[in-house]
Amino acid sequence: MTGLVVTDIHGQDVPGQPRTFFASATDEPLGLREEAFVASLIGGRALMSAGAFARVEINGLAGLGELVTDTDGAVDLELRIQAIPEIDVTHFLVFLNCDEALKLPTTKPDGLVKYEGTLSIPVLEDAHIVVAGFGVNRLPRGLSSFNPAGIPRFLTNPVFADADGNGRFDPPGGKECSYSIEPP
Repeated sequence: MTGLVVTDIHGQDVPGQPRTFFASATDEPLGLREEAFVASLIGGRALMSAGAFARVEINGLAGLGELVTDTDGAVDLELRIQAIPEIDVTHFLVFLNCDEALKLPTTKPDGLVKYEGTLSIPVLEDAHIVVAGFGVNRLPRGLSSFNPAGIPRFLTNPVFADADGNGRFDPPGGKECSYSIEPP
């Protein structure tokens, strides 16, 4: 399953917000191939955005929708959060199997690069890791300004961690999620 954002138009609403970004071998629209687009979406290599963008990689090996095997009890989450200065990203959350694992402030909420760093995430069982970024200010003119308190600036699809070394992601199942999107 791949998370996507979609929009529709009601009256005079502005179409096309938020957006789904997907992995591609090219930034040139004419170079895009339908089969590559479909493979990215089916493979979970997509990011949901309301103005910000994040690059996520685990252990330098696996990105969105991919699996990394790591049995030492922790993975390194490499994260780079970007947006134009007018779109603030004040904090981000890292979810591990949908539970809040980390909540951190960004280093430059109003910069081009809001955060860049590597974080150690304890992973004691197979896990899906998702990152969400939030801001506090309304979005700039031209972007739909929803209530900034609860709308993520970005939300990633998961990167999967195989902690037991069997080469696959075994979902935890039968659990309830626990988290808060309030700033740290």
